[in-house]
Amino acid sequence: MVNRAFRTENITLWYLFRFYLIDLCKQLELIHKEQNIQTSLILYCGQSRMSINEFNYLKSNIGSFILANGFFSSTTDIQIANSFLSGAINTEDYKVILFKIIVEQSIVEKIIFVDIDKYVGHVGECEILFSIGSIFQIENVDFNNELNVWQIDIKAIDQNTSKVKESIETIRKRYGNKENINLIFGNLLIDMNQYTKAESYFQMILQELTKNHYDIPLIYDHLADLFMKITNWNEALKYFNLSFELKKKNLYFYQSNISITLNGIGNYYKSIGNFNQASEYYCQAMKYSNNNQYNMAIILNNISTIDLINKNYEKALEKCIQARDILQEINSYSLNEIIYCHGIIGDIYLEMKNYLYAEEFYLTTFEMSKNILFIGDKIKINSIKSLIYLYKQQGLIEKALEFSMNQLLWYEKYFPDCYSSIANIYMEISQLYDYNHSNHIYYLEKALNIFENNIHIQYLITYQCFSFIANYYFKKSLFDKSRKYYLKTLEIQKKIYPKDHSIIIQTQSIIDDIPIEM
Repeated sequence: MVNRAFRTENITLWYLFRFYLIDLCKQLELIHKEQNIQTSLILYCGQSRMSINEFNYLKSNIGSFILANGFFSSTTDIQIANSFLSGAINTEDYKVILFKIIVEQSIVEKIIFVDIDKYVGHVGECEILFSIGSIFQIENVDFNNELNVWQIDIKAIDQNTSKVKESIETIRKRYGNKENINLIFGNLLIDMNQYTKAESYFQMILQELTKNHYDIPLIYDHLADLFMKITNWNEALKYFNLSFELKKKNLYFYQSNISITLNGIGNYYKSIGNFNQASEYYCQAMKYSNNNQYNMAIILNNISTIDLINKNYEKALEKCIQARDILQEINSYSLNEIIYCHGIIGDIYLEMKNYLYAEEFYLTTFEMSKNILFIGDKIKINSIKSLIYLYKQQGLIEKALEFSMNQLLWYEKYFPDCYSSIANIYMEISQLYDYNHSNHIYYLEKALNIFENNIHIQYLITYQCFSFIANYYFKKSLFDKSRKYYLKTLEIQKKIYPKDHSIIIQTQSIIDDIPIEM
């Protein structure tokens, strides 16, 4: 029932199950450590009805990864798994499936799974339960003639195994070691890039809580962070301001975390290019950080980016390294921010034209993000974009193309549903070609196809894609097409920027100057 709730769009069910879900994740991790299983395992799971579309997808994507969105149950006894398939038959629309799951000895300590036979009333089923977010690699799909079922061999891999725990610890560090179940579940959805679901979840909580509930400004913070991630900055500022006003009125209760909101407002102003205002809010945030080491490190990181923009490279480097050192002293659950630090240090060295050091830190960011972050994480894709840009700046176009193509092939093969990452790479590849080269518009249009069908992914990169295509048509003297895409650009810009922003004015000016085709 919990799995069914988690896989649907029914936010009411998520809200009802959130306490149980988070507690079960924590209990599974605790029991996993206690059981201390040290041997390799071969497990089985029967599925009596798999749609033909899902089956064909798995069959045609050998080597790719699949993510368990819910708790995944299996058994060590193939006969028990097969008993769940009793009476099921293969049809044109559905297939009968037996999963064979391999957990290798080298990673048994890293994968969160538990032998739950003694904890449930079905003793003898030899049941092994995997936690949410477990990832498996498809090894083989073949028909099992003996059992008359399709057998799919998958192997557990050690990615994302600690993300639930990390999300919990992040909330604790940000909000003063308080474990808030309302925030934890929504934060996990954001970490998993489930932005639409996260927004619906937080909006529902706002409707359920009393008017003066302590969590309301904290939920506003999370909604603002969510909109910052998808670059809808106007909406982000709305929620940051709502949070700030409530915290300011009740400063006694929120003195320990008002810095989070001030830091967020600083991020907003940095995103729209108002760096002086951003710096002021970062300084206020630091003033109210109350020696919360985690929040101080995040604010230092952000201040270092302002120094970088202002070309104060030594100051930027000093602050960023200081932030990284603070995070490394806290504990391993600050790895996301440490990865972000390495990316900023790479940016600093790039601006200093120290390409060797820039590449070193970008590669560190890239490798760490592969092993630690969720597949579609923004830091991960930014590390790819940074390396492509670095090679381009050095005139190493072939190297940039080779790297970007390798990343594109990897995502298309293993994570074809990771639309945002794929579209971002298409965009980067397009910019490695001159506008007269057919591949320039080819990759822009491939990115555009994704963005037009998933416009909520990221507003900024979407309007940039529209703008690049508009510019391409302008250079080709196809002015009506150019105007069409500049108007699409302007529509998004008006949605995310203040109405008098210079970027909106500039785009409107370009549109006004486009010749009328006769």
